[in-house]
Amino acid sequence: MTEKRGFKRRYIIAEAKIKSLKSSSWINTMLINISRGGMAIYLRKPLKAGEKVTVKIAFIKDNELWISREINGTIRWAQQIRSNYAAGVMFDEIVNKKNFPDIWNCLEYARSNK
Repeated sequence: MTEKRGFKRRYIIAEAKIKSLKSSSWINTMLINISRGGMAIYLRKPLKAGEKVTVKIAFIKDNELWISREINGTIRWAQQIRSNYAAGVMFDEIVNKKNFPDIWNCLEYARSNK
């Protein structure tokens, strides 16, 4: 299988909240990896490929809780894993230090935890 990702994934265990742009309800998820272009999550509710979403991430760095501002994206893939679900989110914008410094900080944190 050919790797299609444009950016290196960084593995991290963190909390993320996600909601469909059609909904006002946030869903708690577990972030498992992140890159400048997107992220993969585990969750208890199904999402559909192509669905437009908003995401925010919470992680602990240096004993401090960091919460990112919201970033929009699209569900690229989703699958059921027993009674839970996994999904990949492609961000609408490529993350960099200037446009999403808080998410960039999360990437730097994940990069330092090899």
